[in-house]
Amino acid sequence: MTDHEILDLIQRSLQEVVPKRGIKLADLQTDATLRELGVDSLSAMELVTVLEARTGRTFADETLSRVHKVADLLALVRGVGGRAT
Repeated sequence: MTDHEILDLIQRSLQEVVPKRGIKLADLQTDATLRELGVDSLSAMELVTVLEARTGRTFADETLSRVHKVADLLALVRGVGGRAT
């Protein structure tokens, strides 16, 4: 997957988890924090579950604790800086 495809996947997943925010791909900045996007700790868990389902991968719990920004999600899905199975 390209970074653009991964960002699109993240944007669609965010729309599912926090639909009231109306996040568009063009507005999705990699330096944005999940909190800025309206994602609290419960929503973050749901977001990861959605990403796991859409990618067919399982992300390690210890890696998830380091996910705070869109860039972290991008790296997680890309498989950089964390272990995914």
